[in-house]
Amino acid sequence: MNLQILGLNAYESKTYQSLVELGKSTGAKIAEQSGVPYGRIYDTLASLQHKKLVSIIPAKTKEYVAANPKEVQEILKQKQKELESLNEELSNLSKKYSEKVKQPIIMGTGKGAFMKLLNQKPTPKKFEYAVKYSSDIKPQFLRDVEINIKKGVDTKILTRDCKETRENIEEWQKVTKNIKSINNQGVAMSITETHVLISFINSNSTLLIEDESFSKMMRDLFLSRFNKK
Repeated sequence: MNLQILGLNAYESKTYQSLVELGKSTGAKIAEQSGVPYGRIYDTLASLQHKKLVSIIPAKTKEYVAANPKEVQEILKQKQKELESLNEELSNLSKKYSEKVKQPIIMGTGKGAFMKLLNQKPTPKKFEYAVKYSSDIKPQFLRDVEINIKKGVDTKILTRDCKETRENIEEWQKVTKNIKSINNQGVAMSITETHVLISFINSNSTLLIEDESFSKMMRDLFLSRFNKK
């Protein structure tokens, strides 16, 4: 049993547990039972006495008795309350930290970076415009577009249209007709009112940019290309 979570050190934890098992005992026997060095047993018992976990029985040969483990449970309950309070305070500090140390640009590399950063992007409220490279058919992608359309979020897609992507595009067209082709050498993008997610296929790198002015510029460029006849 490890009582160090209650603020006891290793010697105190061993001493208290051994004393509970012994019932009452002398310092020498407690040292033998617990494995605490004899030279340290008395200062350890004094520390436990100060913490009200050990009492002294006056006698010709001094003996010690451990506090009822139920009392230790009460100490544990108090510690739990303190930990819950501390956790709440840390959560509040974390929010303040996020507000003060917000990173407007996050970069990720590797295959998992795109999905990780995509999931960090807030749900769009007004529009989401996408530039696709392979037009992958993934349940999450399809579901997100369907949800956007049901919510009235303006959703448009520009994608590379070739033999490699044709089958995927046909699946996408079952979800939305707002799909047009674009010459694309290796970029995937998602543009919303507050964020722009850009994935560079050839270098396997992804950027998540939180900047409304940049989002507005990319929105205008996207629409200029999408609406071009």
